[in-house]
Amino acid sequence: MTVYDIGDKVRLLLTITTSTGGGASGTVTLVVTDPAGASSTIASAGLTSTATGKYRYDKVTTAAGRWLYQFVSTGNSVLSEGGAFAVRPRYASTQ
Repeated sequence: MTVYDIGDKVRLLLTITTSTGGGASGTVTLVVTDPAGASSTIASAGLTSTATGKYRYDKVTTAAGRWLYQFVSTGNSVLSEGGAFAVRPRYASTQ
């Protein structure tokens, strides 16, 4: 699992392909859950599409612990893909 620091920007990526390997479009939603268990849902309009079937979201970390994320695509290309990353606590105060 990749480990980041509080305040780092984590790039979350999704690639949707057809059975022949080409890019496929879909209606994509992303759910990000922070270490306290609070979830945020990001609709397709909040994601960046860099090419057909390629989506990204940049999440700035705000708390230490294990973060979870899940992309869900509906429509022509149905899939669900997720992952996790960790954020280490601060070792010194930033205030």
